[in-house]
Amino acid sequence: MMVGWLGWTVGYAVVIWGIDTAYGLLGPWLSNANQRAQEVAAGIRFLIPLGLAFLIGLQLRAWWWALSPFLVIVLTMLAFSIVDYLRRPASERQQAAAGLILAIGATVLNAAVATLAAIAGVVIGRWWYGD
Repeated sequence: MMVGWLGWTVGYAVVIWGIDTAYGLLGPWLSNANQRAQEVAAGIRFLIPLGLAFLIGLQLRAWWWALSPFLVIVLTMLAFSIVDYLRRPASERQQAAAGLILAIGATVLNAAVATLAAIAGVVIGRWWYGD
């Protein structure tokens, strides 16, 4: 069961990384797009990880999975944020630090919601399949 959990976690991390990369690449276009397009892109970026966490929990039905979305989302977003922070010139870092703190808070909230989705998937999967 542990190997299956690890494989699903790595797969989930790849999907999260892909979504974050695509969102980052679309950033310049989205900043010039209308409000509706920005809202749809942000919604997709938020809902895909939740739905995937739920579906994997439904499939795995393992309590280990409940930790995975939190760890994957927090580690992925922190890595992106820290690299962005370190790439900035020293003169911009103080202002960027405030944004980094806000990003950490939003990331933890997003990860907590994905964890709840994973827990719901595990609970419903265990109930449905009688595990």
